[in-house]
Amino acid sequence: YRAFDRGVELHLAQDYERASAEFIEAFRRDSMFVVALIYAAQALWNDDEFVRADSVLRSHHAQHVEVSEYHDLLADYMQAHLASDGDRALSAIRRAAQIAPSTRSPYNLAFTALRMNRPQEALSTLLALDTDTGPMRDWPSYWTQRAHAHHLLAQHDREREAAREMARRHPSLRVPLA
Repeated sequence: YRAFDRGVELHLAQDYERASAEFIEAFRRDSMFVVALIYAAQALWNDDEFVRADSVLRSHHAQHVEVSEYHDLLADYMQAHLASDGDRALSAIRRAAQIAPSTRSPYNLAFTALRMNRPQEALSTLLALDTDTGPMRDWPSYWTQRAHAHHLLAQHDREREAAREMARRHPSLRVPLA
């Protein structure tokens, strides 16, 4: 479980390569801890390692170990993305966000909604999140997605406000300038 905790810490720091290695190590130490494989797949996905993410997800399913509905939904969400099934991905992450609203699932819902050309749904989801506490605290990608949703809705003043807020909160990043 220490390996899993290290993986979570590295994942939050957006060090996905090392995070995935820690999650896989956690599973290696306890083969019943298949949730670690789901988190490993998520880290690999975030690191654009889609083939490896797919392989890890297949390993998860091969274990035949029951996990919570939430974790099943996360796995289904990623598998749907890998299969280019946006509707299934959106459905899975919507349900995950309902079950666990204090996780990053609502962010992932907004992210997916934007890719499915649903900027209003994405923006509504993002605006409901607390950016000062919980999983959105210190998460610069929140502001990127929020600015993008405003852009797609031709709300350019609000897009600029989101970029400025990101710059204020994350002054070392160059993304807000773009």
